[in-house]
Amino acid sequence: MRWQKIKKPTARKSSAAIPPQLCTLVAKPPTGPGWVHEIKWDGYRMGADIDHGKARLFTRNGYDWSDRFPSLIKELALLPCERAYIDGELCALDEKGASDFGALQAAIGASRDEDLIFYVFDLLVFNGKDLKKLPLKERRSKLTTLINGKRRMEWPHIQLSEEVHGDAAVFFKHACKHKLEGIISKKADSRYVSGRTLSWVKVKCSPRQEFVIGGYIPSTTGRGVGSLLLGHYHGGFLIYDGRAGTGFTHKLSVQLEQLLKPLAVEKPILQKVPREHAKRAVWVKPEQVCEVQFTARTAEGYLRQASFKGLRQDIRPKDVTEAPIAPVTS
Repeated sequence: MRWQKIKKPTARKSSAAIPPQLCTLVAKPPTGPGWVHEIKWDGYRMGADIDHGKARLFTRNGYDWSDRFPSLIKELALLPCERAYIDGELCALDEKGASDFGALQAAIGASRDEDLIFYVFDLLVFNGKDLKKLPLKERRSKLTTLINGKRRMEWPHIQLSEEVHGDAAVFFKHACKHKLEGIISKKADSRYVSGRTLSWVKVKCSPRQEFVIGGYIPSTTGRGVGSLLLGHYHGGFLIYDGRAGTGFTHKLSVQLEQLLKPLAVEKPILQKVPREHAKRAVWVKPEQVCEVQFTARTAEGYLRQASFKGLRQDIRPKDVTEAPIAPVTS
């Protein structure tokens, strides 16, 4: 994993941000007519607000991150509209053109946004008109016209996330073959509804999700974190999902310990932690979210071969409500 500097977010929350529609994680791609599909990009979900030549970028929780991406803000401000609100995913690409979450975090940590791509896939407001009640296919048509206009070369880092029509299972296998994260399927006639819905679903090639950090086990070799204790919220409780003990260098493990140590509490907030997993644990307030990749779940439901991929400053712990699910790739 690329080295990234861990720092606390300083962004402010804005009432101008529109809460995004979220995908429901499923084990298999949907079947039947009426669905359109896209690549699942591995980045940060962002909402772009454009108002008479001025632009702002918001995280999925409504925090204003505009000052982190000055190059992209300049391009968004050039789009030919008076008012617009665009939904998309901010990504960094590897040498093969696949989105790379580690590269994105490294670019953000280094305040380097020149090479990032904003893949856009929905248009919620256009010239002051609320489009959320229109069918997705109509919103997409308007977005395509906006992004792919005659002045297209003036905003090279704003790209339309292409739609695929047809068999989702075939598209999913193709995505997995090319080492992509997965696919997203959406009902073409659906309205835009903030929050998690069944009209947008996602299937992942390799299990990878966000988890809340509820504790850590110190490294046995000295300073740093040996493994993170992870969970998700269900019914108001933080339920234990397992440990992640790989994916960070020694330098990063020390940084993680420095971040988590001030959050230490006497009793665990994580529920249902097995005694053997709790030995030597330092329990912490559930204030940090991280991205973790794993191979499967054990018979007990815990993560198998979980690897830390990075912190998620764009996601609130209380919003992490998905239980880990292993996708079907055959």
